[in-house]
Amino acid sequence: MNRENFVKLIEQTEGLISTQEAMFLRTMAKRSTSTIVEIGSWKGKSTIALGLGSKAGNRQTVIAIDSHEGDLSYHEWELEKNSSTTGQIFLENITNAGIKDLVWPLFVKSDQASGLVEDGIGFLFIDGDHRYEGVKKDFELYSPKVSVGGIIAFHDTFSWEGAIGVVDNIVFPSEKWLCMGFVGSITYFKKVQKLTLKEKIGNFLILLVRKVFVFVIFLHLPKWLLKPLKKIATKILEG
Repeated sequence: MNRENFVKLIEQTEGLISTQEAMFLRTMAKRSTSTIVEIGSWKGKSTIALGLGSKAGNRQTVIAIDSHEGDLSYHEWELEKNSSTTGQIFLENITNAGIKDLVWPLFVKSDQASGLVEDGIGFLFIDGDHRYEGVKKDFELYSPKVSVGGIIAFHDTFSWEGAIGVVDNIVFPSEKWLCMGFVGSITYFKKVQKLTLKEKIGNFLILLVRKVFVFVIFLHLPKWLLKPLKKIATKILEG
């Protein structure tokens, strides 16, 4: 599928990732040489991006974990508790996208699914329960399963305090995760055996930029001012 058709499909699929983020997910999945795992699928927008990336790359299985019971961290006033609602829409969307053969849906909670997911994950996308304990639990359960050289990506790391807290206070201080930058609201890391001194310094500088930018976001500045600040932060993080 070419870029134009991909963007068209993504933009007509309901979901909470941007087109830019979907492009990133497609690229990461295309590069992955082992299993791809996402935590939080909802109606399949991110799954489609991952599945089409995998289809264009090494055709690795995409494990899509979502209980479809309603997300307590998103829109508490509009919970969709009936799994036949979002679960059925999810299945229809991945079928229509032509990736059903590459996707393994697990309609259970992430802690229940962890025992079914083997070590050797090439790309992990965490976008489930956005509360601090939820993000922390998913990181602790699944990050050990990511292969050295594999990538872990967190969604909403500039707007949700749970994701921000885990990324800044747990992932960055770790000896095993090298920050590669961010795309939209996604912050992503590569797993290494152990960070070198140079990589530790790089992580520290990126973390400082992140903290400043997150602070600016929570000031609720006007978009005309926030946009150039985001461009500056992005350039710094991209090196």
